[in-house]
Amino acid sequence: MEPNFRDPRTAKIEKVLSPDFIPMFGGRPLRTDRIDKDDGLDLKILLNTTRDVSQFLAKL
Repeated sequence: MEPNFRDPRTAKIEKVLSPDFIPMFGGRPLRTDRIDKDDGLDLKILLNTTRDVSQFLAKL
């Protein structure tokens, strides 16, 4: 029988132990390539052609 309670933790142990987990203040991943003007222009175009943030993030 399942216990009848809600788990209030925001960071569950299953997520923390997964290899793709990024801690809140862990910084950004190491970048090997430079961000050039074309990348910035592509992001501006994408930002101006999507309706909301969720659609923007889905297209990234």
